Amino acid sequence: MRIKTITVRHKIVKRLLMLYLLPIPFLLLLGYFEAVSSIQNQLVTIAQQRVSNIDTFIGNIHKTNQSLLNNPIYCDELHQQFLFDSTIRELFYVENGELLCSSKQGPMAVDVKRLLHNGQMRTIELLVDLLSRPDITTLLVEDAQPGNPDRGILTFVSNEYLLEKLPFHTDDRLDAVTLTIRDRTLPVNAQMTHSHYSIVYASQQYGYTLTLAPSWRFVGQNLTLYLFSALLLSLVLSSLVLLTSLWLRHRHDLLEELKRGLRKHELFLVYQPIVSSDDTALHGFEALIRWFNPKHGFISPEHFVKVAEHSGIITRLTEYVLEQAWEDWKGMPEQESLHLSINVPPSYLEQAENIQFLKRFADKFAQKGIQLVAEITERQLLEHEGQKVLSELRQAKIHVAIDDFGIGRTALSVLQNIEFDYLKIDKCFIDTIGIDSGSTPVLNSIIDLGHRLDVAMIAEGVETQQQSDYLQKLDVGYQQGYLHSRPMDIGSVTEHLQKVSMQDS
Repeated sequence: MRIKTITVRHKIVKRLLMLYLLPIPFLLLLGYFEAVSSIQNQLVTIAQQRVSNIDTFIGNIHKTNQSLLNNPIYCDELHQQFLFDSTIRELFYVENGELLCSSKQGPMAVDVKRLLHNGQMRTIELLVDLLSRPDITTLLVEDAQPGNPDRGILTFVSNEYLLEKLPFHTDDRLDAVTLTIRDRTLPVNAQMTHSHYSIVYASQQYGYTLTLAPSWRFVGQNLTLYLFSALLLSLVLSSLVLLTSLWLRHRHDLLEELKRGLRKHELFLVYQPIVSSDDTALHGFEALIRWFNPKHGFISPEHFVKVAEHSGIITRLTEYVLEQAWEDWKGMPEQESLHLSINVPPSYLEQAENIQFLKRFADKFAQKGIQLVAEITERQLLEHEGQKVLSELRQAKIHVAIDDFGIGRTALSVLQNIEFDYLKIDKCFIDTIGIDSGSTPVLNSIIDLGHRLDVAMIAEGVETQQQSDYLQKLDVGYQQGYLHSRPMDIGSVTEHLQKVSMQDS
């Protein structure tokens, strides 16, 4: 027996481990892709800012070049204007394929036609090696005079300034930034690492791209964050699945136990007296279902009635109540106008055969001098079919009580169009008596409504004498609650009826 118990526990532990471990690889993979996406999105944001700055810088150089070409060019003025410009390494004026003027060297005459595209000027951006310093590659911004490709400006950007436009040493998120124009790069021979995470971002205005590679630290931070979040999410989801599974298993087990309990007659009825507010004379009883399970002890009706409703055996449970009530009362002496209330769930009255079943037991109880009362909830009144059933029940001499009135959604127009015998006021409104509560005026309104509809009222959950006196003062006909009596088994009901009979005699 012990070996079997250990084996069962081992299987349960194994299933729990599988439940927790199965989602982890998938969610970790998802977390990894989310981390890569986050890294690349952040790099795109950085690249957009860098490209915007470089576009502005190149655009300003083009504007300056075109402005110079629109006017006569004098070397002395060119020299003075750009000699101390930190962004420009050197500017050349070109005419008919010959360098005529330099911002640094002044007037000159150097044939550069072979270095130009088809010997003519054009408007373009290039990465080139300096003639004087072949080891230095920098950006060349070339502009031709509109309509005259033989005249133009060559502007060589300061290499140091350009590299400052591509800073990565000041941003710990970046390992490298590379500017690429026509298959040439800056910095020259740049080694791009972490290519899996790198992004390439192209300028929409000029013919260049920026390639950004993240640093390992930045990659590690994102991977740690997203993988940890994925792991945490996996544990949360697994826990939710586990709790849901346990809840469903418990519900299924409870359903099977309930079916077994109905077969073995483990469920029984207790009866709570309903008394007159004027003299506490016994008016009747409400039958309440209870369940003592040999394995779990007493189980609350709030649990097993809901399970019965959701699983479709509420009809069987209601029939069980009627059958058990008859078993309890059939051996009793004939009563004098004693009322017995049975809670009838909404779904029970949807079937014609159920209504016939209810009528048969109403006839049986009537032969014992017991008036059967069907307690139904407000929500049954909202549907037209539910209202028709009330009329059918009353024609069969079954009294109708509207249960838990005040907490549902019954429209006043519905109440005016139906006939019923009792209005049961929910305990939550009775509890407000004697307390400074905003719900007390609601209670008074419900009582006033009951009087206007000319129906008897039963106050549920009366626990104090103050509540009882208040209800009697407002002419609420009947009361039910611990002040008068707790629910009692059928044996106690017999003794109670004998006492009432002796007092009457």
